[in-house]
Amino acid sequence: MSGEQMIDRVASGREERNGKPSLGQKIRQVRRSRGMTQQALADGIVTVSMISQIESDKAMPSYKVLRALADRLEMPLEYFLSDLASQTRQNALYKLAQGKMAAGAHDQAVAVFRELLEIEDLYIPRWKIQMDLADCYMQGEQWERAEGILEDVLGDLLEREERREAVRCLDRLAQVRLRRGRLSLAVYHWEKACELMAGDAELFGPLFAEVYYHLGIGYARAGQLEQAASSLAKAFYAAQKERNPEETARVSLHLAEVLHAMGDDAKACQYAERAMSLFEHVRHRKLYLDIKSRYAQYYGATGRIQDSLYMLQECADEYHASGQLDEWVRVHLQIALLWYRHGRADEAERACILALERVRPGSDDEAELRCLYAKLLVDRGDVEGAVSQMETAVVIWREAGQVEKLSESYADLVEWYRRRGDYVRAEAALRNGLTTIRRQRKMFLEMG
Repeated sequence: MSGEQMIDRVASGREERNGKPSLGQKIRQVRRSRGMTQQALADGIVTVSMISQIESDKAMPSYKVLRALADRLEMPLEYFLSDLASQTRQNALYKLAQGKMAAGAHDQAVAVFRELLEIEDLYIPRWKIQMDLADCYMQGEQWERAEGILEDVLGDLLEREERREAVRCLDRLAQVRLRRGRLSLAVYHWEKACELMAGDAELFGPLFAEVYYHLGIGYARAGQLEQAASSLAKAFYAAQKERNPEETARVSLHLAEVLHAMGDDAKACQYAERAMSLFEHVRHRKLYLDIKSRYAQYYGATGRIQDSLYMLQECADEYHASGQLDEWVRVHLQIALLWYRHGRADEAERACILALERVRPGSDDEAELRCLYAKLLVDRGDVEGAVSQMETAVVIWREAGQVEKLSESYADLVEWYRRRGDYVRAEAALRNGLTTIRRQRKMFLEMG
């Protein structure tokens, strides 16, 4: 299909949607009715490329250029001026809305985008404004509103065979589904996005790596580790090909975590080490430390505990120096886990207590620390203390919807309640555990 044929197709589609031709379409129609080429129209006024952009509504001519084009086309300037004024106003509103969105003034941006969508004769693609409006709602955590818009836009994009934008829309829709606790639907949308891309990494560029990265995270959350590793590997190589070091490190870090969960610590170390080599300089220090702490964890799992502890302590010192308290706590949790797995209960308990003194209340880190501390207390006979710690962890995980963690915790509580003779609470914990397991099973069945 030639360039002009493509313009004709887009133009006719727009006329169908808006009921009247745009400025660019009017110029093209008059030029062709005069039997004039784009080169003849452009000669001495603008470039041929600019005429092509004007006729496809990708560029706006100035008043001076429009007057020169009208003269050459032997048409009154007034025939085009109304379209120019309308397009100029719409473009100004659109740029204003984008500026508000970039500045974080989401409510103000929403108002302008909605004003644009009320215009009957839009020159800016309606789906484009809707996508930006959905982004505003997502940034404002108005997930239900974003979801409704994205569902409408997706149907339009698929009907018009806009593959790239449909993939982008599916990616956003999946993120919204995930935030609304609908993991199976989120994974489904990412899978559909991957089907649309059909393995064409070059055509979709950075978007290819982004979608496969999100799909890998979705699979990992659903416990489908092999699928997660496969998706993250595709994202890793696509990010490398795009020469995007930050994206490569982000993907490799999660790939290493999945491989660690699968028990392949040697390969997990390889991915973590490759990522570390990209970020061992000040500009990416935070990311470097994040990867180094994970690398140390996988290194320890291979049996090199002293080397692992040394690296973790280095990370903790740097996090402390830069005021990154959450990361400092997380590293001490890893230190405690490392000591615990190697039978060093006293050292593990000291690391736990130190981290609990500074952990953010209600965080997943607090729940992990209290769960570990509970197991340490049980090992030395303090069942009452263990129950207290685990009950706090259960509250946090219940609020966060961490069904897998909950099912494990209830199993421990059942045993500990029985040890102290509290059979009523043991029975209640057993019922809660069974309910959680059924919920987890239902989620896996939905995932297929």
